[in-house]
Amino acid sequence: MAKWIASARNPLTARVIVNRVWQFHFGVGLVRTPDDFGMAGQPPTHAELLDWLADWLVNDADWSLKELHRLILSSNTYRMSQKNDQVPSESDPENLYLSRFPRHRLDAEVIHDCMLATNRQLNRRMFGPPTYPYIDIQTLMSHRYAASGWERFDEREASRRAVYACAKRSLPVPFFETFDACPSSLSIPKRQATTTSSQALTLLNGELSNRQARHFADYLLTECKDNTNELIDLSFQLALCRKPTAAELERLSQFLDVETADHLKRSNKEKSMSQSEARRAAVTQLCRVIYNLDEFLCSE
Repeated sequence: MAKWIASARNPLTARVIVNRVWQFHFGVGLVRTPDDFGMAGQPPTHAELLDWLADWLVNDADWSLKELHRLILSSNTYRMSQKNDQVPSESDPENLYLSRFPRHRLDAEVIHDCMLATNRQLNRRMFGPPTYPYIDIQTLMSHRYAASGWERFDEREASRRAVYACAKRSLPVPFFETFDACPSSLSIPKRQATTTSSQALTLLNGELSNRQARHFADYLLTECKDNTNELIDLSFQLALCRKPTAAELERLSQFLDVETADHLKRSNKEKSMSQSEARRAAVTQLCRVIYNLDEFLCSE
């Protein structure tokens, strides 16, 4: 049966795989019903391209998915801008003809890994037993039976890529669940991509995003010391892969000054805080803002 499924005379397997890989990179597949290639499904928007890629995967790439990824990522279609400068959106509102790169939000696990990569906390160790991401005590107590065996949080281990995170059907990790991670009890052809207030609240007030923002701030302060412009420039290059504009640089410089002064003012009433501690708190706030940017959370 395996030989029949992977046979060059069975074009369906290659077409389905190619469509899934295309969907992973572009948010939507060439066939927009990835679990139904039959009469009840939607026809491909680019039938000849789908057939060509499927034939190329089998005969030229010898079923190498790495080569398929490389081919798609190096294509002009993948490297197109999301802007509608060349082709008005009215002529292709649903982007069926690939007139621009489709905009879509990153997956929950990718957002997690991107945070760890930007602040240099990503533990690149491969293989081994699963990691146990942070889950607040209230959630654990409300799932006592499911939480049995959930190991104590170890930040170094939990900083490995999210693909190694332990998945329990009865105890989903709140951060992943908020950003539409697949439920492990279901098989779905495509993830949902919702936009909810809880996502913004999680990034602003959640334990994970705040902890990673503190690590990001520590790294920036270590690298840039008291050079504000250099600090903002480095934060943009690491998180957004670009330099800040002059307006962004000026506005964020003012934001850091105001936040630092505000922390010093509040420290006189609550507890003593040095200038360096106030500065670190202000940079942490800047990092929280960057993690909440639509540009950080969506494909560009």
